[in-house]
Amino acid sequence: MKIPRRSITFPNMARCRGYFPEMVKRGRVLQRAVLAADSTSIRDRITHPYIVGAGFVRPQAWRAPIHDHRHARALLMLHIPEGSCEIKLGTRRYTGKAGETFFVPAGTRIAGITPVTPPGGYYWLVIEYPHPGDGLLMLSAAETTALFRRIRRMKVNLFPAGGSFERLFSELYDSLTARDDIGFIAFAPAVIGLLLSAVRSRGSAPAPGSSLVVRAKRHIDMLTRERAIGMQELCDGIGVSAATIRKIFKRETGVSLKQYHLAKKIEHACAMLSDTVSVTDCAYHLGFASPAHFASAFRRFTGAAPKEYARTANTRMKP
Repeated sequence: MKIPRRSITFPNMARCRGYFPEMVKRGRVLQRAVLAADSTSIRDRITHPYIVGAGFVRPQAWRAPIHDHRHARALLMLHIPEGSCEIKLGTRRYTGKAGETFFVPAGTRIAGITPVTPPGGYYWLVIEYPHPGDGLLMLSAAETTALFRRIRRMKVNLFPAGGSFERLFSELYDSLTARDDIGFIAFAPAVIGLLLSAVRSRGSAPAPGSSLVVRAKRHIDMLTRERAIGMQELCDGIGVSAATIRKIFKRETGVSLKQYHLAKKIEHACAMLSDTVSVTDCAYHLGFASPAHFASAFRRFTGAAPKEYARTANTRMKP
């Protein structure tokens, strides 16, 4: 699947803030979309009252933390074209891999998306459930009612790679970045196609992992906050050999234990830098060999140098 070269989001500005409270703090918008030159026309293209937003987000736009929130009246679809990430839904964390698509129904607690293997980005689509008697895009009121009758019964779902989601999300992106109105005509069929694919596809409830993997994740998360930890300390803490936990972790999550540990260190580094901890102190606290090594890893995950991230984060926090 072709990965878009730039980060670009297409919110329905009339509804966006109500659905994304993490974007607003102290009256300031924390996350700003990186739009194309004709951003005004793109932004104005999504005018349907039930399309909250759609877009493609590159890792550079993941810098601002996503606060815990719920979309009370809207569903979320999230597609990962490459790499892997961790998303917390409800009380559990799930790992999503390249080609997979999450379906998240209204009311589900969403606590964040964290890159694990630095991916090219992810596609997203948020749609409000229509009121009775209303149509959605090209569908009649009766057709919309029939479609959402099925959608309302769906729970959190994970669709594997290889289905129609990759093509449809790519078409959605292409339609919104089209330079003419003819290209934008494909927007409505792509949205409806994604909803129909969700209803028809054979997905499964995402598995949080075995108790051993869950314990390993919890142990890494807890200890990484406190100090640098090594593989032996991790294995001693969960009571298994290094070979065993590496094998099981890789099999169940699709990423290595070492890669997951690195991702959590970067996640905690973001919090530390936001709290004005120096880059050098942050690097050695998290167990990096040098500040340069830390800076290189940090840039791979966030698209920004640690000092740049800290400066931006501290600016955002000022009233």
